[in-house]
Amino acid sequence: MWVAFGFVLVSYVAGYTEASEYSIHDAKTLWSAAAENCKRNASLLVVLDSQYKLDQLANRLPSQGNNNRNRYWIGLVYNGSTGQLFWSSGVVADKVLITNSSCRKHPRALKQKDLCYLVKEGHSICFEKQECNKNHRYGYICQPVTNRVSPTTSSSPAPTVQGTTSRHNTAAKFNASVGFTNPLSKFSSVMSSLNPKDPFSLKLATNAFRGFAESLKSNRDKRERKVNLIYSTQLIEEFAFRYASFNLNSTNNEERTENEHIVIQVSLVPKGYRQNFTFTGAKGVDEEARITLPSFLFQTKETIAVNVLYRDLHEFLDNLGSREGKIHSVILGSDVGPSKQKIFTENVTIVFHTLEEKGKYKKSRLDCAFWQWNNSLPDNGSWSGDGCSLVKSNTTHVVCTCNHLTNFAILINIEKQEFPEEHKKALSYMTYIGVGISLLGETVTFIAYFLLLCSSHDQQSHVHINLVATLAVAQSIFLAGINATHNQVLCITVAALIHYFYLSSFCWMLIEGVMLYLLIIEVYNTELRLRLCYLFSLGFPSLVVGGTLIFASLNEPGIDQYINKNWCWLSTENYYIWSFAGPVVVISFVNMVVFCIVVKEMVNMTSMQSNKLSRVKTTVKACIVLFPLLGVTWLFGLLSMINFSVTSQYIFTLLNSLQGLMIFIFHCARNTEVKLVWSNKLQRMKKRACHFFRIQGPSQTNVSGENISDKNKPSEVELSRRKSKIAPADG
Repeated sequence: MWVAFGFVLVSYVAGYTEASEYSIHDAKTLWSAAAENCKRNASLLVVLDSQYKLDQLANRLPSQGNNNRNRYWIGLVYNGSTGQLFWSSGVVADKVLITNSSCRKHPRALKQKDLCYLVKEGHSICFEKQECNKNHRYGYICQPVTNRVSPTTSSSPAPTVQGTTSRHNTAAKFNASVGFTNPLSKFSSVMSSLNPKDPFSLKLATNAFRGFAESLKSNRDKRERKVNLIYSTQLIEEFAFRYASFNLNSTNNEERTENEHIVIQVSLVPKGYRQNFTFTGAKGVDEEARITLPSFLFQTKETIAVNVLYRDLHEFLDNLGSREGKIHSVILGSDVGPSKQKIFTENVTIVFHTLEEKGKYKKSRLDCAFWQWNNSLPDNGSWSGDGCSLVKSNTTHVVCTCNHLTNFAILINIEKQEFPEEHKKALSYMTYIGVGISLLGETVTFIAYFLLLCSSHDQQSHVHINLVATLAVAQSIFLAGINATHNQVLCITVAALIHYFYLSSFCWMLIEGVMLYLLIIEVYNTELRLRLCYLFSLGFPSLVVGGTLIFASLNEPGIDQYINKNWCWLSTENYYIWSFAGPVVVISFVNMVVFCIVVKEMVNMTSMQSNKLSRVKTTVKACIVLFPLLGVTWLFGLLSMINFSVTSQYIFTLLNSLQGLMIFIFHCARNTEVKLVWSNKLQRMKKRACHFFRIQGPSQTNVSGENISDKNKPSEVELSRRKSKIAPADG
């Protein structure tokens, strides 16, 4: 009895000690970021693989004074494609425990979804799950690396956690189980089978990486190769940390192993080490890369430093995560642990030997970059330059400094064709002047068609007035706020409004095309439902703009990626520009088809005896009149993107900045119906003026007895002559 009591007491003390060492963080973050934060402190997301541990955590949380019903990420993930549920320690989870301790009696089924788990505070601790690739942010709980025996196990001495498991190991296993191919699965299996306590296991790990890298050379699917290899680095670096924790000591404080694919060096740096620590990777006498870690990293405690040089990783990655450049050096991974600092007060220095001479490229720029993990991106991350800067470079070497540690490389960006500065200024002036003139034309057109709408409620007037109104609003916002980059919120608002109103104007252009088709081709069925027109022209842009903003806000780095860095318009770096360009291209293409059909019909309507010159005149006239109304001129924008020349930019700028003016000239000033309405309006105004003057005093007569007001009235001949001017000239 006393033996049993003693075992329970020891188990309780061991369990309580473990719970007391949990590090509870209330800062809201993504699951992947939480795992990374734990790793920085030589910890991992907490493993709650028994009811006992859940109870201990429940006792711990109130003692922290945490708010009720808080949620915290834990080290439990579920693979929707395989149905596998496992802890961050690599141990398969007990589904019965998870189900029984779920917050819902009947947890919602998320088939084929990859899930990350969290614990929820309430009357008791329970499990909750969220999709890993969504933008869910919660607190998180870390636990230190420990080899304690779980209190719930019997005499089995299996450790609860082995080594420093972090987002490296967890994310690699998680992603390896989500549809990756055999090379990574085999490599992951080999790495999992290695015992980090074995003094030969580091050499075995480098050999395993050699086999993995060589198997990738025969892999023809580049996307597969890229993702596989980038995740293999996590497995290697994680294993190196675990190996170092078991095998390095004061007498054996450094080990290094390498082959043609990889160099791994693990070092145990003593507390108070006063010199900078340097790792060098070299092939023969040629230095491939070198990193120098500042001495302040080693002042407070004994530190493990892991440095890995990937000699041919760049060959498989190509330009993964960078659309504009390519990797221009070997890739160097470096990390220290345990470390609580993410951003260093003193930078690390990295020297790279470039793969080929920079002079090979006529116009290029070198950037110091690191791989930033982000599971929400297509490549599970991207190259970033945040916190890194280029100190100096020559034809063979580049020196960088960074304020953090991770995987580093040099990117060479082949610079795009530079646009001459004098042409930039000229195009800028053309844009502002042209848009200003267009606004004037659109204002007059709006007033003219508003008067026409008052006297005749025809559909075409409705469409015209809405087209010029949306164009005018878009251009006004463009003139007022396109350069408001000093205020991020204002800039995003300006970009969204321009995006919306230009899309709305294109919707009205599409309706113009449909009405024109019905008018020319479907002569007996030319009516459109105006309510549907308004719904489409106001609703469709709302869906596109709203959806784009939501998508941008849910993905890292947030809604700021929606806009361009240089002006308040859509970003081209993340393809958000296609949320505008896509609909514009489709609508312009449809209207181009309508235009061709209408022109063909107009040519056929001319007399069979008409000469060729007359038909050419008809075609040219139709082009000039219909192009601005249907927005076909915007196709020149697409052509200018394909053929980036000075001439194409001038043509596009001229045609589109003056679109409002051309609509005014061809569809207002030369429109017979509009001219007639204005003529009648002026006649009524003149009659009212004459009537007003007659009331003010006696009418005056001339010598012949004619009333002056009667004398000013136009004769029938004059009226006939004026009416003949209403119709536009045929030529």
